[in-house]
Amino acid sequence: MFANKRQFARLSANLFLLVAGALTLSSPLCAFAAPVELRQAADGKAAQGALILPVVSIGSLLLPSGQITVDGQNVEVGAVPEWLFDRHTVLTGVLIQLDVAGAAASPAATSLNGLVYFNGGDWLKNLRRGRAKETIETADGQTYQGQIVSVTKDQISIDTLPGQSRNIALANVKNIISPCSYRFSAPASQVKLSPDTGITICDARSVTFAPAGAQPRLASAFSMRGSSSTPALKLPKSDLAGTEGGITKRAIALMITADAVNTIAPAIAIPLTATLGQRRASNTLNGYTEANLLNDFVFKIPLVTSPTARF
Repeated sequence: MFANKRQFARLSANLFLLVAGALTLSSPLCAFAAPVELRQAADGKAAQGALILPVVSIGSLLLPSGQITVDGQNVEVGAVPEWLFDRHTVLTGVLIQLDVAGAAASPAATSLNGLVYFNGGDWLKNLRRGRAKETIETADGQTYQGQIVSVTKDQISIDTLPGQSRNIALANVKNIISPCSYRFSAPASQVKLSPDTGITICDARSVTFAPAGAQPRLASAFSMRGSSSTPALKLPKSDLAGTEGGITKRAIALMITADAVNTIAPAIAIPLTATLGQRRASNTLNGYTEANLLNDFVFKIPLVTSPTARF
């Protein structure tokens, strides 16, 4: 069919490149730019946005097929938990800030920036670290420390002392330092501002998250896995229906091993037959089988693997 082995090898290489190219084009890293709309905080009103963009991780949380959706001030992060095939909402939160920076100085360096406070979702417990103290910094220079108790579309409430709460307008929030507070950013292009509506429109491809504030243990959580100074990304265990009772990785490894043994068994038997002849090889294999049966019921010593002996 082929003139020579070189022609066959060249055709195989071309097919490999075509398949690799198709897989690359279908990967999230090559996702097309998506439209983003945002209205920055003004006149006492909080920022609002509309976007759907892919995201790989938040802090040390790995997000398979991750996606962030912002609708007004509502934020949802979806991912595909282990043993499931559909994307589920694993984190929910409130949009605190959203703006586009760098458009005037350097259009090539323009970025979409936002601040989110997560307060719900199946994976929220993986962000919280006990009763860590939270800090709210306001645009007018005030700082409040304590425990954030609620976040609405208009204000955020924090208990500064037992029995004492402070309500702060979201439009006045400059930063929130908390295990549940994260800033996200995305390179932006095609930035346009509508003077009539006050809405900014731009294009973005993907979002990256970073902790909002001085948290040294998580400051570089987006570095490559394996770095000695950063924790490796991990996929949290989900409590969603369908994830319980999944087969363990150890069981999968045993199944793969058993399949490999069954595959290797003919490779052992065929050379044995070719070398000893069919009758002698058959007698030899029957001897292995009898020894293995005797071992299974009497001695129980793993001398010969069952798939090989009974081939």
